[in-house]
Amino acid sequence: MSPTPPLTRRERILNKYTSLLIFLATTIAPNAARADEYAIQANTDANTLSITAKLSDVSNGEKLCLPAFGQRYGEQFVIGEFSPTHNPPPIDDAGCFVANHDASYTIRYQLTMAQLPDDRYWFASKLSPHASNNFMAFPGESLFIERNLTTQQNDTIVRVYGAPAQSTLQILKQSAPPQVAAFTAPSAYELTRSYWTFGSPQTLQTKTKSTTLTIVYDTATAQHARTIQREATRIWDYYAQAIPSKAPRHITIFAFHARFDALYHHGFARPNGIVIQLGRTSATQPAQRRILIAHELFHLFNGESVQFSTSDYGTTAWFREGMTQYIALQTLRSLSLLDDSQINAWLSDAYQRNAHTTNGDDFAYYYGYIISLAIEQQWQIYQTPHTILGFWQWLARQPYWSLTYNNNGLRSILSAYSSFDFDDFFARYIDDTRQLPATAILQRANLCTYKSKQLRYSTGLTYAIDAHNAALIVHKTLPQSPAAQAELTPGTRIAPTDDTDWTSPTDKTIRTFRPAPSTIRLPTLPYAIDAETIAPCPPTPHK
Repeated sequence: MSPTPPLTRRERILNKYTSLLIFLATTIAPNAARADEYAIQANTDANTLSITAKLSDVSNGEKLCLPAFGQRYGEQFVIGEFSPTHNPPPIDDAGCFVANHDASYTIRYQLTMAQLPDDRYWFASKLSPHASNNFMAFPGESLFIERNLTTQQNDTIVRVYGAPAQSTLQILKQSAPPQVAAFTAPSAYELTRSYWTFGSPQTLQTKTKSTTLTIVYDTATAQHARTIQREATRIWDYYAQAIPSKAPRHITIFAFHARFDALYHHGFARPNGIVIQLGRTSATQPAQRRILIAHELFHLFNGESVQFSTSDYGTTAWFREGMTQYIALQTLRSLSLLDDSQINAWLSDAYQRNAHTTNGDDFAYYYGYIISLAIEQQWQIYQTPHTILGFWQWLARQPYWSLTYNNNGLRSILSAYSSFDFDDFFARYIDDTRQLPATAILQRANLCTYKSKQLRYSTGLTYAIDAHNAALIVHKTLPQSPAAQAELTPGTRIAPTDDTDWTSPTDKTIRTFRPAPSTIRLPTLPYAIDAETIAPCPPTPHK
């Protein structure tokens, strides 16, 4: 996890590419004492947004960041007017400045938005203050930028003007007149945690006993929208019945297509909804799709309702991600949306990739899953009724829910729930990061590891992201591989064709741009790997 930047009052919310429509989603709950207001005039012919920001009751020394693009490829930020005009503070290219006296500020500025060619990609440098810097967003897909939570709780009013502009309120509620949309966010923080996307979104809506779920999807995801709706409804209903007092009344689920990798599956959660992005193949695989939906929906509790210390954010990932994955998989089993073989397949994959290293963002999923399993096993050994989901049901009734947690706090609430002393457990396997006895924990669950040979398929090419130029580039090629024979050297800019499946047996077609644009076909060759899979242990022979 990357470190969080210094706290700001409001940061960039607008982004990218506007030959298409705009819409937003946010919470409508105006009840704070003072209000900021942004007026946004869209001109898609000129690819510009003209913005007036009225910032109320700014304090001397307060850092502010206007809704702006930052410094991504091909974008410009130009200040037209700054009021009060006396000794205005300098504003950097990302739209940030430090107030030099108490005042209410009015800033008018213009954003010129890049029109990236098809072979370039938007780079979202932060999907959250703690996200890794390796997420690609493509023209026509979603982008999301947020800032850190501050103690300032302002109402933030946004008005979007111009014939091409639409807000989510028009789409979801049909409550605003055409061409002009206004909505209120409870704070500048919530405004910057809003969703912006481009295209012609479509929606499905369903109601459970506690919650209204709205599915927003793009054209490429349309064929899976009703399946996602049905699965998300069942999963959320299970969570909301288990923890009813903390379940949001309204949830928005954004489902987008990842065209650059057919096996791509990624998502993130926000207080009132989730975003998932699926490649063509992943969207058709029930296990991949359901695990992603269940994981992100539980993040509405673990990581959104329950908060974590910024300074210790990385060290609590086992709880935030791994325990969320544990609950997601157990929930899917309870709903008969996954069977044991599918859960074991996920465990095998996680074990293969992450069990022997502490590097990488994915490690917390596997490690935290095994820790959660170990904790629940301890409760079972002592024949207590405690469970991981029961812990969350208990926590929802406690004042502890509103605290911000590091590992010491997590140890305390687990002990408070079950009257178990977790000091030694945390000291060994979390604070001191000793090797968790995963094999013993799995065997206690009647799961064993088996060595085998498995086929993989590769062109010999791995890609990376060039953030400065908003492009995919060759990271490395394996000697004597098809990619090496095609003279694809590191740093060469490439563009996959739509729905490229990087790991399938099919040949790959990509575009390259050095020395001149060309299209090449890379054969995909099989190779064997030594694999370890997790499956039920063999039966114990009777004596």
